[in-house]
Amino acid sequence: AGSVIWSTDLKEQRDKKKGGKGQPSVTTYSYSASFAVALSSRRIASIGRIWADGNLLRGSAGDFKTAIGAFRFYDGSPDQAADPLIAADKGAGVVPAHRGMAYAVFEDFLLADYGNRIPSLTFEVVADSGDVSIAAIAAGVSDGAIASTAIGAVPAVHGYAASGNDVASALRPLIGG
Repeated sequence: AGSVIWSTDLKEQRDKKKGGKGQPSVTTYSYSASFAVALSSRRIASIGRIWADGNLLRGSAGDFKTAIGAFRFYDGSPDQAADPLIAADKGAGVVPAHRGMAYAVFEDFLLADYGNRIPSLTFEVVADSGDVSIAAIAAGVSDGAIASTAIGAVPAVHGYAASGNDVASALRPLIGG
């Protein structure tokens, strides 16, 4: 699951159609938003399918099922640049590039199918080729408070998503207890 890290206000579009003879005109409204979603606190190779509120939004071939203005993926490389849309909104030189964090930007995403709100998004990602040590994960989720010496000789893992109400809950599946 991704976490929204930036968004614009909703953009309203009006379509007014004149009524026939003796009929009132009808105005319909549609809404869109642009937003960025954090995917991983480390670099990832690619994005596969994407689900919005549990429904397929993007197929395995990269085809979107809902109209969007643009989609950009940042893999979390150490030299990635800030997204130009976010920079235009917040100001160039002020916006972080989120280096070391993979994220995706949706531009002008139509919201009608999702109750005119940004839907809950889930992503299929392909991790990089290297395993990660449990000690490195522990240091990451604890903001460095847990040193690798506290973990001991614990194997590495390939694929992990931290979750829970606290650091202990996030690490429990990895170290037991």
